[in-house]
Amino acid sequence: PTPAVAPVISGNTIQARRTGIFHNLHYSAASAYSLSNNTITGLADVNETGVRGILLSSLSVPSTSSGNTIDMSGVTAPTSGYEVWNVKATSAAAITGGSVSGAATGLFLNNFEGYSSNAGDGAHATVSGLAITCPAAGTGIRVLDSTSSSTHAAVSVAIGSGVSVTGGSRGLVVENAAASVGGVSDLSLSGQTGNFIELIQNSGDIDATAVRFNNKIGSAMNLGEL
Repeated sequence: PTPAVAPVISGNTIQARRTGIFHNLHYSAASAYSLSNNTITGLADVNETGVRGILLSSLSVPSTSSGNTIDMSGVTAPTSGYEVWNVKATSAAAITGGSVSGAATGLFLNNFEGYSSNAGDGAHATVSGLAITCPAAGTGIRVLDSTSSSTHAAVSVAIGSGVSVTGGSRGLVVENAAASVGGVSDLSLSGQTGNFIELIQNSGDIDATAVRFNNKIGSAMNLGEL
C-alpha cells in the first residue's frame, strides 16, 4: 500500500447468491478502500443459507461504503443489506448514502454471526444518509451482542443524519449488554408493524426525543401519542 493508491470498487452491477462485496482482513498499513455506487442484487439459490449485500469484516483500517444500492427482495433465505463483524472501534466502517431494500435486516452489526466465530474487535460502524426499506417481517437496524459469542466484544453503531427505516416489523433493535447505539437524533422510523425501537436485555439509554416516528418528532408528541 502507498499513499498514492486509493483503491475503489465502484460503478459495478453485481448479482450474488451469497455476498455481493466481501471486504475482509485489512490491517496495519493497508490502504483504505472505497466501495461506492455499486448496484447489488441478491439471487435466490437452494444451496445458500443466507445472502449479504456487503460484508465488512476483520478491518482495523478505515473503509467507506457510499451510494450503494442493495436489493434483496428476490431472496427468501435470511438476508442483510450491510453486515459488519470484527471491525475495530478506532477505524469504524463508514456507511453513507444509498439504499437497502427487501433485506430481512437492513444493517446488521454483530460479534459472532458475521463469520460464525468470536469477533475480537466486536463490530463498529457509522451510518448516515442510508434509506432502508424493509419487507413485512424485516428489521431496519440490528445491533447484536450475540448469545453465541463467548467474549462479548463491544458492538456499536453511530447513527448520523438522514437515516430512515420504512416498513418492516421493527425499526431499531439493540440486543444484549455489549450492544449500543450513539446519536439517533436525525433517525426516521415509519410504517413498522411492531416496535419502533427495542432494547432487549440491554440497560443502555437512547435519547429518541428528536427521532421521527411516522414523520412526527418524539418531543412534539402528546402523552397519548407517546
